[in-house]
Amino acid sequence: MGRNSGEDHVRYVSIARQLDLLPVAEYKIPNGGKIPTVMFEDRVDKIMRSGKVRETSRLTVLDNEVGSIHFESEGDYVFLVFTASSYPQRAAFKLLGEIKKEYLNLYEKEGLTTQPLELSEACGPFLRQLCAEFNVLHNVDQLTETKDLVEEVKGQMQENLEAAVNRGERLDDLLVQAENLNTEAGAFRDTTSSAKTKFWKQNMKLLIIIAVLVVILILAIVIPLATRN
Repeated sequence: MGRNSGEDHVRYVSIARQLDLLPVAEYKIPNGGKIPTVMFEDRVDKIMRSGKVRETSRLTVLDNEVGSIHFESEGDYVFLVFTASSYPQRAAFKLLGEIKKEYLNLYEKEGLTTQPLELSEACGPFLRQLCAEFNVLHNVDQLTETKDLVEEVKGQMQENLEAAVNRGERLDDLLVQAENLNTEAGAFRDTTSSAKTKFWKQNMKLLIIIAVLVVILILAIVIPLATRN
């Protein structure tokens, strides 16, 4: 089997609910290995009713007629992708991861109450794009490398943001401490001013008392002398 984009490495995608085991969306690539859609739907129904999706969250099943069936459970949903038997399992699960991320971001709640396959048209654009990207095998590793690089950059940006936030918190702490010191300094100035006033009043009282005593002493000396004369 060749590796150009016209061949059916990726054949069919289905998204099903865990609650009632019914598919809410499906997408079949244009040629799909010339396998009738009803055959894919039949395999989805059998897998959903087999109990395998409850026993394990990730599994690959080989089928002689439709190829490899890869599925992954997440919350209320099961995501399935059908590929050629020669298609790498790691690439299939990377594709499932991208499908899962897009679907849960857009239709996680809505899909719980829709009719069977009602979201096929709505999911069509991103399913078509992802299947086309992952259908070209030599692009899969490049795509993965690019996504890993993006995730690495995002992680670094997140760390820088957290560091900036932490610096902001420390700055806020310093501002609070400075404000507290300013308040304490103001209180100290008020206390000092009050103490100065108190000491001044005490000194004035002492001076007045001394002055009165001096006057009394002078009068005590002068009055007897004046009386004798």
